[in-house]
Amino acid sequence: MRFFYELGISCLEQLAAKISCAAFAAYMSYNFGASEYLLLMVQYLFIADFFLGILDATKAKKFSWSRAWKGIKKVISLYFGVLVVGFGTKAFDVALHGRMTIEYNGAFFFDLFLYLLILFELASINRHLAHSDFSVNKFLESIFDRLIIKIKTKLNKALDNSVDKTMPKDD
Repeated sequence: MRFFYELGISCLEQLAAKISCAAFAAYMSYNFGASEYLLLMVQYLFIADFFLGILDATKAKKFSWSRAWKGIKKVISLYFGVLVVGFGTKAFDVALHGRMTIEYNGAFFFDLFLYLLILFELASINRHLAHSDFSVNKFLESIFDRLIIKIKTKLNKALDNSVDKTMPKDD
């Protein structure tokens, strides 16, 4: 556990980590028009959520390397998600440029996506802090609970539909 704590602090103190986060934010901002401050905030929230998750799992005596690896994969997939949305909004801008009669800017939708990511990361951090006996924001907690319920119902519905299609019908 001490290893992850020291690693987290060193990541946030190292100049190379700050420069790489800033470079990613600058690249995305320059190419896709998103706010570099939102991009930096999202990255720091990803890191904080990961390390608070490790702290939470360690406190609950449920820490395992496989869980830590899942957290690392979550952070990497969130970075890829940001890239995909950035490229998608840029492609949408290029495809619809001059064809729409209304003013459209893909950067607005990219920033909206970043706002939602920030909200969900704050809700996740809030959950980790609640497990560590900190007082929590009930609004963020309710958002997180509703999100989990919606995801579980959609997954169950999708799994039920896929099972129904693969099961042979009795005539």
